[in-house]
Amino acid sequence: MKLSIYIFFFITLIFGVEKSPNEKIDLLLKDSQESFIEIKFNESLKKSIEALDLSEKNNYDRGKMVSAIYIAKVLLEVGLYKEALEYLEKAEGNPFFYTMIDYKVETARLRGRAYGNLKMYQLATKEFQEQLQDSYKIKDKNRRIFSLLWAHQNLSQVFEWQNKKDSMRKHLNIQEKILKTLDEKEAFHMLYTTYAQIADLYIVDNEISNAELYLNRAFQLIRKYSVLNQHDVLKLYGDIEDRNGNKKKAIEFYEKALQNSIEIDDDDATRNLYKLLTDYYTKNTSDIKKALEYSSKYQQINGLIELENNKAAELVINQIVKRKNKEMKESSINYRYWIISISTVCILIIIFFYLKNVKQRQLLEKSKEIITKKKILTQELTEKANDTKFREIIELAKKNNPEFIILFQELYPEFIEKLKKMDPNIRSSEMIFLAMAYLNFSSREIAEYSFVTIRAVQIRKSRLRKKYNIPSDKDFNIWVRNIA
Repeated sequence: MKLSIYIFFFITLIFGVEKSPNEKIDLLLKDSQESFIEIKFNESLKKSIEALDLSEKNNYDRGKMVSAIYIAKVLLEVGLYKEALEYLEKAEGNPFFYTMIDYKVETARLRGRAYGNLKMYQLATKEFQEQLQDSYKIKDKNRRIFSLLWAHQNLSQVFEWQNKKDSMRKHLNIQEKILKTLDEKEAFHMLYTTYAQIADLYIVDNEISNAELYLNRAFQLIRKYSVLNQHDVLKLYGDIEDRNGNKKKAIEFYEKALQNSIEIDDDDATRNLYKLLTDYYTKNTSDIKKALEYSSKYQQINGLIELENNKAAELVINQIVKRKNKEMKESSINYRYWIISISTVCILIIIFFYLKNVKQRQLLEKSKEIITKKKILTQELTEKANDTKFREIIELAKKNNPEFIILFQELYPEFIEKLKKMDPNIRSSEMIFLAMAYLNFSSREIAEYSFVTIRAVQIRKSRLRKKYNIPSDKDFNIWVRNIA
């Protein structure tokens, strides 16, 4: 569940108590923070790096430390965990780091997240427990309470990753207990989020009545305080209706959640909900047209998000190279041989990252090309969704009915003829597999309808790629479609 707004609130409490002598740097950090909350990672990163450069120029220790922490936050979001940990280490080496316990708490939180995303759960748990212990040392009561809440929230998350429900429930209950002692107006955001998390846990345990109780409490707070971010709670209502067998009602809630995520410009949530609705329509309804529509939109937004994250990653790589150059230029001229050696290493690093950037840009262009082709393919299939025979062939494929390939040959004779011409000895199982790919079924869908594992489908694709010399960078379904 996305809690970015609470991260913003918590960080504001930590870093907003002191006035910096360098207003420009503080303003850049504030802008970076706001861009981060709006999930504009590239903008957030640029501003944090600019703040770091100015801080180093002005020898502003606090600015250097906070900038490094903000950069680490963005790196975590785009999956560059190693680089994020390097910037956290840079922040810890700053003289200002140990002047306030709040910074230790925030660094432990971020490092715990990095370890958790790397599936190093024991290390993540250790960091979050350190965050919890240090939170008790915060002198300001208000900041201490929110820091403790955030620590328990992180611990409940890491135990959820490990499927340790009892430990997760323990920390959620502590969160709820602390929140009830606070002024509701001050803590309603975290309170309704905690209620939603508890409801989610009850849904997993199939304790629907308890789930509804907590979810209703969460929704009451949303309505009372006119909270804009409602998609998480609406999605959980959909999950409850699904568990109760009310597929139509579940779809209504999922689509309301989607609409809300679009209205508040939460691209990450929108992407996840498009994927959820694509799978749900495919599995639970016969509305192929709707499933294809959501699939197309999911592919578009997923491509855009990946592109934005890759831009941020490219920016970081360039900055790392730039900083290495700067460090080497500042080396003493008396160590000439050392400079030559370091320069050689620098050149190799630049070449490495340059080639990596070139390759990354090529991959991005390739991805955009595939997304475009997928969109065209999806539109073609959407136009046929109202055709009776097309709908019938989709249903036969879902049921793994032997009549599927018979009707397919009737609808697409040219494709079958070219397949046989290309491979006179083609087996019927291969023909069925390629026919499903022609209809743009994903590996997961082929596995589900053929009653095999996704791994088995991937192996089959690999063998067919080898047999027909299909390039590894070529989308399998698009290649099959181009046969005709």
